[in-house]
Amino acid sequence: MSDERFAVQIGRFQFSCDAIARMQVERGLDSDQLLRQLVLDVQPRARVPVSDFRVGAAGMNAEGEVFLGVNVEFSGASFAQTIHAEQFLVSLSRTRSSSPLVKIAVSAPPCGHCRQFVTEFDPEGNLELLIGQEVKISMKELLPQAFSPLDLKVTEPFYSRPLILSSSTTLEEAARIAALESYVPYSRCRAGTAVKSVKGEIFAGSALENAAYNPALPPLQAALVSAYAGGCPPEDVVEVVLCQDTGAQIDYEPQIRDLTKALSGGDVAFSAIGL
Repeated sequence: MSDERFAVQIGRFQFSCDAIARMQVERGLDSDQLLRQLVLDVQPRARVPVSDFRVGAAGMNAEGEVFLGVNVEFSGASFAQTIHAEQFLVSLSRTRSSSPLVKIAVSAPPCGHCRQFVTEFDPEGNLELLIGQEVKISMKELLPQAFSPLDLKVTEPFYSRPLILSSSTTLEEAARIAALESYVPYSRCRAGTAVKSVKGEIFAGSALENAAYNPALPPLQAALVSAYAGGCPPEDVVEVVLCQDTGAQIDYEPQIRDLTKALSGGDVAFSAIGL
């Protein structure tokens, strides 16, 4: 077993272009074949206590970096709180890179929710999809006549810049940084969440809105994606801080409080601050 594959097993969900080139040589695979294989490698990492249906995803951006994703469910929370594998992948790639994904491999056909979610950064439908072992298709084939940001005259780029935290960043500061990096062209309610692990590590995530509204990704889910990709599973989270614009039409606090209660049996500290 290669070191790179072992890294997937212990929580690493990102690979540099150089690492991908090495893996292609080691495994004798082209980029499409490698993405399909990485989907199988990461699929067992899915957290599915309710459905027991594991989904894996792998995506490559224009720089040749590769990110992975899995679906994550939460016992004691509604299905609406679930993180889909494609959402995991997109959120992680946006958090760690400014380069949009250009190709995605998945273990199962993306649901309608995820097709709409992906359209937010791919309104022209040019994203390439590798579904299982099927022939490659484009997003415009998978979701024809898609409703996109262009229909609402939104031109704000979905990908902006990586969300970078320093070793001295506090939990509250991390939540504020994430809020400032949120993608919220519809509500204009900037929101970010930071979580602390049992080891004292801090991870953050930004709210990601969608032209169809419902397929949005709340900031706590985005922070949990960052945490899990960094080796911190949901049950190792001990504190959550939400930062959002005060007086906005959207209030993330109720649903984030609900999901926080489902983490570690509800024994997680929660606080909310204004931006």
